[in-house]
Amino acid sequence: QVFSTPVKARRLPPHLFVPAPDVNSAWCIFQRRAEIPDVSPRQVSSLSGICFGERRKTLANNLAREFGREKAQAMLEQAGIDGRLRAEQVPGDGFLKLIKTLG
Repeated sequence: QVFSTPVKARRLPPHLFVPAPDVNSAWCIFQRRAEIPDVSPRQVSSLSGICFGERRKTLANNLAREFGREKAQAMLEQAGIDGRLRAEQVPGDGFLKLIKTLG
Protein backbone atom coordinates (compact mmCIF):
# COMPACT_ATOMS: atom_id res chain seq x y z
CA GLN A 1 0.00 0.00 0.00
CA VAL A 2 2.92 2.33 0.54
CA PHE A 3 4.37 2.07 -2.96
CA SER A 4 1.54 0.63 -5.09
CA THR A 5 -2.14 -0.18 -5.27
CA PRO A 6 -3.18 -3.79 -5.92
CA VAL A 7 -5.80 -4.27 -8.64
CA LYS A 8 -7.48 -7.62 -9.21
CA ALA A 9 -6.91 -8.41 -12.90
CA ARG A 10 -8.46 -11.85 -13.18
CA ARG A 11 -10.12 -14.54 -11.12
CA LEU A 12 -8.43 -17.95 -11.26
CA PRO A 13 -10.66 -20.97 -10.61
CA PRO A 14 -9.37 -23.91 -8.53
CA HIS A 15 -9.15 -26.31 -11.49
CA LEU A 16 -6.15 -24.38 -12.86
CA PHE A 17 -3.99 -25.68 -9.99
CA VAL A 18 -2.73 -29.15 -9.12
CA PRO A 19 -3.89 -30.14 -6.61
CA ALA A 20 -6.96 -27.93 -6.86
CA PRO A 21 -7.37 -25.78 -3.73
CA ASP A 22 -10.70 -25.26 -1.97
CA VAL A 23 -10.59 -21.53 -2.72
CA ASN A 24 -10.61 -19.23 -5.73
CA SER A 25 -7.43 -17.32 -6.49
CA ALA A 26 -6.79 -14.02 -8.19
CA TRP A 27 -4.16 -12.54 -10.46
CA CYS A 28 -3.26 -9.08 -9.20
CA ILE A 29 -1.40 -6.24 -10.81
CA PHE A 30 0.34 -3.72 -8.59
CA GLN A 31 0.01 -0.22 -9.99
CA ARG A 32 2.72 2.17 -8.87
CA ARG A 33 1.39 5.15 -6.95
CA ALA A 34 1.60 8.51 -8.67
CA GLU A 35 3.51 9.96 -5.72
CA ILE A 36 6.17 7.68 -4.29
CA PRO A 37 6.95 8.48 -0.62
CA ASP A 38 10.45 9.50 0.40
CA VAL A 39 11.22 6.27 2.27
CA SER A 40 13.08 3.17 1.23
CA PRO A 41 11.50 -0.28 0.90
CA ARG A 42 14.03 -1.42 3.52
CA GLN A 43 12.67 1.11 6.04
CA VAL A 44 9.09 -0.02 5.39
CA SER A 45 10.07 -3.69 5.62
CA SER A 46 11.99 -3.22 8.86
CA LEU A 47 9.25 -1.28 10.61
CA SER A 48 6.45 -3.53 9.37
CA GLY A 49 8.44 -6.54 10.62
CA ILE A 50 8.52 -4.97 14.07
CA CYS A 51 4.85 -3.96 13.98
CA PHE A 52 3.66 -7.36 12.78
CA GLY A 53 6.20 -9.27 14.90
CA GLU A 54 3.55 -10.70 17.19
CA ARG A 55 0.24 -10.68 15.36
CA ARG A 56 -2.18 -10.48 18.27
CA LYS A 57 -0.34 -7.75 20.17
CA THR A 58 -1.14 -4.08 19.93
CA LEU A 59 1.05 -1.72 17.98
CA ALA A 60 2.22 -0.12 21.24
CA ASN A 61 3.40 -3.47 22.61
CA ASN A 62 5.20 -4.51 19.44
CA LEU A 63 6.98 -1.16 19.15
CA ALA A 64 7.85 -1.20 22.88
CA ARG A 65 9.63 -4.54 22.45
CA GLU A 66 12.01 -2.89 19.97
CA PHE A 67 12.25 0.73 21.15
CA GLY A 68 11.16 0.71 24.79
CA ARG A 69 7.78 1.82 26.13
CA GLU A 70 8.53 5.57 26.35
CA LYS A 71 9.96 5.90 22.84
CA ALA A 72 7.16 3.73 21.39
CA GLN A 73 4.52 5.95 23.01
CA ALA A 74 6.28 9.10 21.75
CA MET A 75 6.44 7.67 18.21
CA LEU A 76 2.74 6.81 18.22
CA GLU A 77 1.77 10.23 19.58
CA GLN A 78 3.93 12.04 17.02
CA ALA A 79 2.44 9.93 14.20
CA GLY A 80 -1.10 10.42 15.53
CA ILE A 81 -1.77 6.68 15.81
CA ASP A 82 -3.73 4.97 18.56
CA GLY A 83 -1.35 2.47 20.15
CA ARG A 84 -4.26 0.14 21.01
CA LEU A 85 -4.61 -0.74 17.32
CA ARG A 86 -3.09 -3.87 15.88
CA ALA A 87 -0.71 -3.47 12.95
CA GLU A 88 -3.25 -4.81 10.41
CA GLN A 89 -5.61 -1.96 11.40
CA VAL A 90 -3.13 0.78 10.49
CA PRO A 91 -3.38 2.21 6.96
CA GLY A 92 -0.24 2.43 4.81
CA ASP A 93 0.21 6.13 5.47
CA GLY A 94 0.29 5.35 9.20
CA PHE A 95 3.45 3.34 8.67
CA LEU A 96 4.93 6.25 6.71
CA LYS A 97 4.20 8.56 9.65
CA LEU A 98 5.87 6.10 12.02
CA ILE A 99 8.95 5.87 9.80
CA LYS A 100 9.21 9.68 9.80
CA THR A 101 9.33 9.62 13.64
CA LEU A 102 12.51 7.55 13.44
CA GLY A 103 14.17 9.91 11.09
